[in-house]
Formats: sequence, C-alpha cells, structure tokens
Amino acid sequence: MGLRRNKKKSHGKRTPTAVKSPKSDVKGPRLLVIKRGSVGTGVQRLLDDLQTTLAPSVVRSIRVLRSSRVRDLIKASGPLHISHSIIFTRTSEGAYMKLCTMPSGPTITFSISEYSLMKDVRASQKRPTALPPVPRLTPPCLMMNNLQPNAGPKHLQLVASSMLQIFPKILPDQSSCSNMKRCCMLYYDPATDLLDFRHYAIHLTSSTASKLISVLVNKNKIPDLHKFESIEDALDKDGLASDSECEEDSKVDLKHQLGNKQLKRPRSQQSSVKLKDAGPRMTLKVQKIETGLLGGDVLYHSKVTVAPEEMQLRAERRAKKMREKAERAKQQAENVERKKAAAEEHKQRCIAGMSAEMQKKALQKKQRSNNDESPSEQETESEEDEAQYFKDAVGQEPDNLTFGHPAKRKREKEEEAEIAANKKKAMTEKEKAREAKRAAMKKKFKELDAQRKSKRPRSFGKRLVKKIKSEKKRREAQAAAKKKEEERDENPRKKKKV
Repeated sequence: MGLRRNKKKSHGKRTPTAVKSPKSDVKGPRLLVIKRGSVGTGVQRLLDDLQTTLAPSVVRSIRVLRSSRVRDLIKASGPLHISHSIIFTRTSEGAYMKLCTMPSGPTITFSISEYSLMKDVRASQKRPTALPPVPRLTPPCLMMNNLQPNAGPKHLQLVASSMLQIFPKILPDQSSCSNMKRCCMLYYDPATDLLDFRHYAIHLTSSTASKLISVLVNKNKIPDLHKFESIEDALDKDGLASDSECEEDSKVDLKHQLGNKQLKRPRSQQSSVKLKDAGPRMTLKVQKIETGLLGGDVLYHSKVTVAPEEMQLRAERRAKKMREKAERAKQQAENVERKKAAAEEHKQRCIAGMSAEMQKKALQKKQRSNNDESPSEQETESEEDEAQYFKDAVGQEPDNLTFGHPAKRKREKEEEAEIAANKKKAMTEKEKAREAKRAAMKKKFKELDAQRKSKRPRSFGKRLVKKIKSEKKRREAQAAAKKKEEERDENPRKKKKV
C-alpha cells in the first residue's frame, strides 16, 4: 500500500478581481449588446448569438441591471471606451433592435421581422459549421450590397455609415488572410425595403481540376482508392469538380501553405473561397432614426410623415422651450445671488450692531491670556457693560439675579461653603453633642428600617391586596345584611297599617 500524499504546496485564495477599464490606446470599435425590459427567451438567445457574432469587439465585463438608466450607460461609455451600443427591446407589436452611437447619438431603430438562431441554422445543415471559442474569435469583416454611405437615400446612407463603424477597418498592409475567418453580409432589398443580415464562416480550399487531388492537398489524407485499378483510372473516372467549386469569381491568388508549417518562400496558388452560413440570420426594417441617444429630433420615420410646415413649427416650439429653460436657469441664478447678498448684508449689520461688545469681549479674552488683570475685575467690567446695555434698552435698572458671570457664581458658592465650614468650627461643645446624638438616631432608624424591609416576604404586596379585597367583600356583605334586616322590619308595619 502506497503512502498517503502529503501536499505541501499552498495556493492563494482566489479573490474576485475588479473589472479594469481598457487602456486608452483602444483600437477598433467597442460594442455593448444589452436588452431593456423583458424581451422573451427567443430574443435573449438572439442577443447572445449577436454577441458571439460581433466578438471580440463586444464588452462582456459590464453587467447592466434592470434599474440602469440612459445616463448610467453614458457615464460607463467613457471609462470603458464604448463606441456603440445595441439595445434589444420588445413591445406588443414586436421586437426591436436599436443601434446607438455613444455618447450623444444618433439612434437607429430596426424592427425585427424574422430571425433564426445559430442552433437553428446548424440543425438545418448536413455538415454544421463549428466556430472556435469566443476568446479565439477574430473580428468579422462586413460586406454590404445596395448600401453605400455616400449614395442613395439619406436614411440609408446613415445606416450604412453606422454599420461600417461597428466593424473594424480592414487595412491591406496590416491584415492577413489567416485573420479573416468570418464575414457578415448586409443586403438591402429596394422592393421590400428590408435588410437581410447574414453571418458566414470563410473556408479556403485549393482550386484544382480533380476532386481527388483537392482532398489530398486540403485534407492531408489519402482517399479510398480500392475501387480503382490504378491512379490513372482514379484521375480519369473522378472527373472534374462541380460547377460551384470551379467558379472563376470565387478563385483568388493566395500564399500556399502545407499543413501547419509556413514555407520560407511561399508560392502563389489559386484557392477557392467558400462561405458557410454560421447564423444568426435577421430580417430588419429601418423604423426610425433619432438625432440623440434614445431621443431627440426624428430624422426619419417609416410610418409617420411630417409636412415641412409642421417640422418648422416643432423646431420653433423646441427653440421656445430651450429659451424658457435658459431664462429659468438665469432667474434661479439671480435669485441665489440676491439671497446671498441679502444674507451678507444682514451679517454685516449684525456685526456693526455688536461691534463694541465683541471688541470688549475680545479685549477681555486677550487680557485673561496675558494675566494683566485679575478675573474679578474682568467679571465686574463685563457685568457693568451688560447692566448698562440693559438699562439703555429697557429704561430701568436690572435686578441682581438677571446678570451674573459663571465664574462669579462659582466663587459665591465657594464663599458660602467656606462660611459654613467656619460655622462648624465655631460650634460649642453642647451643639456638637446635640449633632452627634441626632446623627446616631438617624443611623439607628435607618438600620431598623432596613431590618424591617428585609424580613418582609416577597409576596407581601400580593397578600396585602388580597387582604384589602377580602375586607371590602366582608364590609359589602355586612351592609347588604343590614339592609335586608331593615326591609324586614319595615314590612310588618306596612301590613298593620293596611
């Protein structure tokens, strides 16, 4: 039997680390994909799939609570360098997706007509596309059809420019083909006025005339050749590849790579590009465009059209509200300044009315600290000043108890105590004997009282109450019996009279 393992290596306790704000040199967009209110299970899964699609640009370190407001998102967008936020909402009419540019807008509201999740797309495929884990995902590139930021209707130009901003820019000098693993397509249909969103995984395969050679090159494995007599027979009967694999448009010149090893001098070879749907799919419609963050002026609305005169009236109303707000703010500032000036004026008046007294008190305090005068002289002066002030204000002399210094009262008490002590010293022997006898009697009575209280039982109070009640009942019974006897004596007399 082996010895029991004695583990001596200690691991420190894992403490939850705070979410650190990213560095100031953040490259590319940073997105926040959240929901507001109750959206349901399906839209919540669509939100999770969209976070995976837009990874690694999505900020996952922030948790948005139900009680969070728009101003909270604005405050968080600065330290976390959030450039855009995608907010999912749901009403009785349907689900909506809002694309907001942080921190001041604009906001584009899309109504979600149809959508399919990643798991639904995989379930419909014969060979499902597997994406790598989220931390290893590379940012996708964007392809747009019938959408341009500099051509077409103005609201579609704004949609195209906003969509371009949430995807990282592709620089030919700095980007490589190994980093382009996914792409998103946004197609606008002018007939239905709908936007189709798709997410594809990019697969590169060598473009060869024979399917057999393609398997040998791309998959690095030997196919099943037991049906053929020779390699020439296999190449002849295998035939050419399918039409979709040999399309000229999907062929590009790329550096050739064997397995996982990069050649020192890679040679150029034609490769075919295949796009496999990875999900999710969304069919969107532009519902509304606002100038601010989740508010502001409505630049475009799909259902409501406003005449130019009405728009001008709204602008005038808005300008009037802004002017009134500025006037109110100005008036409030003036009121605050006026109240401050009035308070300062009142303070100066109070100081001017009490300046003589305050100067004298300050002088007395200084004299006390320097010990130039005795305390009795300072108290006398202070009392004289107060008495004079009372006489000038009221018109009569104050009594002796109205004004008094605390130190003077303390000194009077000390003098009284000293006089009492002197009296005790001057007492005669007879008075001393009388006082001693009185003290002895007090002590004796205290001892007797304590002894009487100690002998009293605990239930003395209860028994006393019981005794009082019984005595009361006895007296009531006696009174009732006496009353009956009186009535009995009176009844025979009444009968005789009748």
